[in-house]
Amino acid sequence: MIGLWLRNNTNTLRKMIKQPKNSLIEQAVSDALSTRVIRLQRIERGMVNHVYKAQTSKGDFIIRIFNYSTWPEDGMLEWIEKQLAKKHIPHAKLVYYTRNKKFFPHGFMISKFIEGADAYIASKKHTISKASRFIGSGKLLKKIHQIRV
Repeated sequence: MIGLWLRNNTNTLRKMIKQPKNSLIEQAVSDALSTRVIRLQRIERGMVNHVYKAQTSKGDFIIRIFNYSTWPEDGMLEWIEKQLAKKHIPHAKLVYYTRNKKFFPHGFMISKFIEGADAYIASKKHTISKASRFIGSGKLLKKIHQIRV
């Protein structure tokens, strides 16, 4: 039963965000950042949320449209942002977050876009070795796991 509910809600969300130019996503970004969206591009590797890169007159941003009402948990993203900044861990800064249903059923977030190659894709293209990818991930995780809960 839950699987059917998730599938139906995910399909509804997919239909909502597949609109052409002047889409709901562009309207949401424009409203949240008080800027004009120049270009919108879907990021295919978003596993949990619908993810887009937006080029705007204020710079480039990543938009994540939440697929679920319970994830991410309320307050979690702000807490993670604060902890990463406190530990001086490089990350995409959170710019906007809402659970408001004005544009999408479960809300959305906007973060700064950081230019660079995705580690998974870079290792697939052999621009970095798998060993380097895992060592880098390990160093990052070591820093992150120093954060006390």
